[in-house]
Amino acid sequence: MRPVGVAAIRAGIIPEETLDEFRRWGMLPRGGEHNLRPFESIEDAVEGIQQAIESEEQVRLQTTDLDALRWYLNEKNQKKGRLVLVDSDTEERATKTITFGVLPASGKVIIPWIAESIVELMTNGLTYLSYKDSDGSVYRHYFEDVEEMYFGSVKAFMLCKSKEYVKDE
Repeated sequence: MRPVGVAAIRAGIIPEETLDEFRRWGMLPRGGEHNLRPFESIEDAVEGIQQAIESEEQVRLQTTDLDALRWYLNEKNQKKGRLVLVDSDTEERATKTITFGVLPASGKVIIPWIAESIVELMTNGLTYLSYKDSDGSVYRHYFEDVEEMYFGSVKAFMLCKSKEYVKDE
């Protein structure tokens, strides 16, 4: 159940008869998945509804750049590289071999990614993409902005704007 639905139930906006119907149809979560107890005051209700409306789930825009996807899906535009994910708190590293592309018009890096969001990790200044170019030079991309792209309602790619593009010596 979405945060706005939970807040509406807790604020008493939805009549009890409607909630009974929701329960019959299995639309309300079973067990302790959500706190559905009424808010204790009007102030709590206003704050709860405001938090739900401003939650990431409500304000996230799911975008798709079909030109970028078409360009990436052409195998001639794909490169192999290593995405080195570095935790800024612990400096632990995880390396993942990936296929990616660099869009010619913008220089943005397109990376297939369906797992949970790693936007904060990608833009922490420590995480980078390393790869060898056709001339044998090794490059690193550090990112300043990452946009998750969707194919329908499914997250499919990250479109990453480079902050720094470094040639390794």
